[in-house]
Amino acid sequence: GITNKNYKAAVSAPCYEYWLLLHIYKTDKGFTNSKECGNFLCDQLSSLFGITLSLDELKQRTDVFKIVEGREGLKRAIKNAKSYSFVLGDEPYTNMHEIIEEILEQNNLSL
Repeated sequence: GITNKNYKAAVSAPCYEYWLLLHIYKTDKGFTNSKECGNFLCDQLSSLFGITLSLDELKQRTDVFKIVEGREGLKRAIKNAKSYSFVLGDEPYTNMHEIIEEILEQNNLSL
């Protein structure tokens, strides 16, 4: 039979890289497009950690969460996102922090 399940979409605008950016850099800076946001993330990785990657190279990496400082970066991203009053339709926007906190809560996990 069909069961009713509630699903929530994880959204980041202008792109997923905005959520990654919040792991290492607190900003609600608007971006013209996703490429600009991704390139800004790459610039921050270079200036903060000396990691020089093009956006295409970053997207190919399997260790992206290690690059944005893993668990500590995730804690920082949640804190950074919560500090803004994001409204769907804003740009930038993310609700990833809400989704992740809900997953942690449902599984009795903490960071």
